Amino acid sequence: MTKKIVPNKGMIDIEVLSSPDA
Repeated sequence: MTKKIVPNKGMIDIEVLSSPDA
């Protein structure tokens, strides 16, 4: 899965979370 670094969440799976800011 693709990972995106989000400041308050750390690394999240953007495949799982449809909102990259959430």
